[in-house]
Amino acid sequence: MNYFVIMYLLLKRLYSLLKQGQSITNNQLEQLGSQYNAKYWQYILMDMTKNGYITGVTKVTRVSGETVKYHNA
Repeated sequence: MNYFVIMYLLLKRLYSLLKQGQSITNNQLEQLGSQYNAKYWQYILMDMTKNGYITGVTKVTRVSGETVKYHNA
């Protein structure tokens, strides 16, 4: 799926939750990303963070490789 479509779907979900006074949970975020290649999903989250669209995502470097960690407010 196209980067911008995935970005739109995530922002749409975040906006919907915001209007309800809620934040996305780690489980909801993982479920949303489960339908995409893990590396691609991580890239999208990190790129959206770098460009200021979302917050609460950090890169974690381990011996086994890089991954992302979610921090909900």
